[in-house]
Amino acid sequence: MGAAHAASGAAPFVGRNMFDCIIAVNSLEHVEKIRVYLQQGGFPVNVIGALTEGEGLFKIISEFQVDVLIIEADLKNMMGFQALKEALQPQPHCAVVLASEREDFSYEHASQAIEAGVQGYILLPVEEKHLSRAMGSVLKYLYDHNAGNNSLSGAEPIKQEPAEESKSAELAESIYRFIEKNHVQPLQIKDIMNHFHISESYVNRLLMKNFGNSFKKILNRARLEEARKLLREKPNLPINEIAISVGYQDVYYFYRLYKATMGVTPSADRENGGE
Repeated sequence: MGAAHAASGAAPFVGRNMFDCIIAVNSLEHVEKIRVYLQQGGFPVNVIGALTEGEGLFKIISEFQVDVLIIEADLKNMMGFQALKEALQPQPHCAVVLASEREDFSYEHASQAIEAGVQGYILLPVEEKHLSRAMGSVLKYLYDHNAGNNSLSGAEPIKQEPAEESKSAELAESIYRFIEKNHVQPLQIKDIMNHFHISESYVNRLLMKNFGNSFKKILNRARLEEARKLLREKPNLPINEIAISVGYQDVYYFYRLYKATMGVTPSADRENGGE
């Protein structure tokens, strides 16, 4: 896919993998407007979830790989910026866009937002040019903090010597095989860190560079491919048992993730024979 351009004069976005996005604002109307502007602007984001209250948000953050979070400052049932900051600790490079209907957005909110890692701010109801400006900052941040090429800042990636590059590619391949071998286990990135004696950031940097995806995305894809195989090969096996067997104890979450990733529910996929 070629390079897309954001609306309203934003910087061009080089064609690359999509970033996964969660929208969490109080009004469904605001959700849909943000979604439409993201599509119209050509931003490389895939909206994998939309919420109109805070309940369930932290669970999604803990389970999904979330690259972009667009969240309202006064989101219903939200436990505050400190809780958001703690929830995002496993995903330190998630970019946050803070939304508010209050033009008098307070200094207290602003300082808390900065501590929570906010990369952009929009006023609701959102205007396309303001969302475009915020997303430009978000994408620059994401490109600069991921291992891929094509940083919007124009900086060239650090070049490695051939021997060093070959070594890192071999390590990335070993990590990938380790994930595939253990994907039905309660695998976490710290298991990768301990097994290979490397840092969390280096794990994701290697995987992003060599496979174009983070640890969580590779793990979820391996589990869901295994689930799809079982749906086809064992039509009488209950879906909740399939979910548990591939590593998901929360069946409701498994359904949502399967639909978001595969584009169809497990039951519909089974009926269609995986086609």
